[in-house]
Amino acid sequence: MKDNELFRKEALYHQRHHWLGKALLLKGIPLWVVVTCTLLFITIAFVALIKGDYTRRVNVRGEIFSQQQTVTILAPQQGMIAKHYVEIGQTVKKGVPIYALDISRDTQSGNLSENSKLSIHQQISLTKDIIKKLNENKKIISKN
Repeated sequence: MKDNELFRKEALYHQRHHWLGKALLLKGIPLWVVVTCTLLFITIAFVALIKGDYTRRVNVRGEIFSQQQTVTILAPQQGMIAKHYVEIGQTVKKGVPIYALDISRDTQSGNLSENSKLSIHQQISLTKDIIKKLNENKKIISKN
């Protein structure tokens, strides 16, 4: 069977031409109405932003006291406190030293920084002795 025999002619015509229809043209909103509404909206928004009050403001007179609490102080290096510059409960200002730190380390052979200082002084004295002997040798060689 063919499609022509199965459906009526009116149905086939409608299937082929249903997208074709009467154009319905609506009359648009006049330009002056659109411009007036737009300007009115922008004006109301601008006035609301400028003159509007968005927070609740209360003026209060008085003093503010913070709760006393301990303050954590961090040292730039690890060490032992060698000297106290302030006492407990004393008020301090910014930049004033509070403690002196001893950053040396104690080992089985003694204080590491003191041992390092002694070792460096011994090396310096040995170097000076070597320089002194070299200068003496130069003088002896230059005489000959």
